[in-house]
Amino acid sequence: MALQIYLSADPDAALSVESAFTNPLTLTFDGVNGGVIEKRLYLRNNDALLVFTDISIEPFNDGDTIIQVDGSGGYSWKLSAGDQRPLNEQWELITAGESIDLDDISDTTTYLPFWVRVEIPAGAPVMSSQKISLRIHATESAAP
Repeated sequence: MALQIYLSADPDAALSVESAFTNPLTLTFDGVNGGVIEKRLYLRNNDALLVFTDISIEPFNDGDTIIQVDGSGGYSWKLSAGDQRPLNEQWELITAGESIDLDDISDTTTYLPFWVRVEIPAGAPVMSSQKISLRIHATESAAP
């Protein structure tokens, strides 16, 4: 799929796809205290011959038994569409692990912003995980 996630609205800031780990989204937490990290990311179409509609993104756990995306065990991944950073009160209304819908993309110059909020509990064990990802679902068609 030609849709890709970026760290900034820059064609050179693409995150790696399908476990390539060339430029993965990395987050570092203090497990003693727990914590929250919020990051603005961008979705972009990188193929001028394609148009994407019905776009959604969801946090996905591909088998990690400790770190969950749905809030269980004190770990959570929440997503919010848009450029503005959500307030804490707005984050509280978002269900962990749920997908977000984004606008259609019909060019390669549009970067659709969205926010990711990852939370870990206090006392989390030292570890790393390569099993959590952001899955993109969309309908692909040829550009007119």
